[in-house]
Amino acid sequence: MKYSWHIISLNGNKGCLIKLIIEKAVKLLGISEYFDRVIVLSSSYSGLHSGGLLSGYALIHCQMLPKLYYLINSIPKVYGLLQTIYGNDCSTLENSIKKITEKEVFQLILTTMKKEELVIDAGSRVLINDGPFSGFRGDILTVTNKRASVQLEIMGRLVKTHIDVKYLEKC
Repeated sequence: MKYSWHIISLNGNKGCLIKLIIEKAVKLLGISEYFDRVIVLSSSYSGLHSGGLLSGYALIHCQMLPKLYYLINSIPKVYGLLQTIYGNDCSTLENSIKKITEKEVFQLILTTMKKEELVIDAGSRVLINDGPFSGFRGDILTVTNKRASVQLEIMGRLVKTHIDVKYLEKC
């Protein structure tokens, strides 16, 4: 059976329930041979907002049949499958739904894995990985809550700035 990966857009806090509904409905409808699995993307690492960068999405590995398509879209709190746009052959259901590669699935799963808590204290050497100071190295002066005071050397001068610890990596 040739399966492909698709992305389901859903209510972020209902992912596990929606996964169970899909798995049970597939068995009841007798289309298990066209379905492999559902992976709910959820993350404690909040990249853009408190819900997590990819909360609100799930991946489904299946051969997309009309019966399965309509099943997924009929579930409450499911907003639908991501569709292809512009220039693609959308004459059939299989061609109109966005497919993603194994590599993209792997990257999405890695992105949602829990980011290790960064343990930094005064005197630690860090690398800034985002924002206007991305790529700079500096020394931690103080850490309070989730912000750190970092001393950077910019154009030969020492500059003190405050940065969220989520943008720091230990050197």
